[in-house]
Formats: sequence, C-alpha cells, structure tokens
Amino acid sequence: MGLMKTTIDLPDPILRQARIVAAARGTTLKQLFTEALEEKIRSTAARTGGSGNRPPWMATFGELSHLSEETRRIQRIIDDEFGRLEPEDLE
Repeated sequence: MGLMKTTIDLPDPILRQARIVAAARGTTLKQLFTEALEEKIRSTAARTGGSGNRPPWMATFGELSHLSEETRRIQRIIDDEFGRLEPEDLE
C-alpha cells in the first residue's frame, strides 16, 4: 500500500479532541484519522450500495426490495379473499 502525504486544515477543537482520543487509545493521530476515514468510506458505500456518486437522498432507495416476494404473497391473499363471494353477496 502506497502512502501519500497531504495537508488538511482542522478546527482547533476537533484537533484537540482527536489528540485526546488517540492518546486514550494509545495510537497515533495518523492511525486515528486513517481508521475514521475508512469507517466513513465503508458506511457511505454501504448506504449507497457501493456507489459513491449517488445523491444522499437515494441512500435508502430500494432498501425494501427484498420484500417484493412478501408483497406479492400478501397481494395474492387479498385477491383471494376479495375474489370470494359470500352467500349474502349472491342474493
């Protein structure tokens, strides 16, 4: 894995908090930032289905697609029930 140096500007309070967290964990700022970025990238990819170029509002688009078979099953039950004629309906 290659390394690339970069410079970022952070608000002082964030940098202070990061130093405290890194010290408490016994790790370096570099490792803390790397882990934080990796976690953010993973969570974004999970929400967007691996596509980082989808708009945020689409993060949940299609989330319930796994229920399509259940929806069809329920619809069949409804169709069967409403398709039955009760004796009083035949009069």
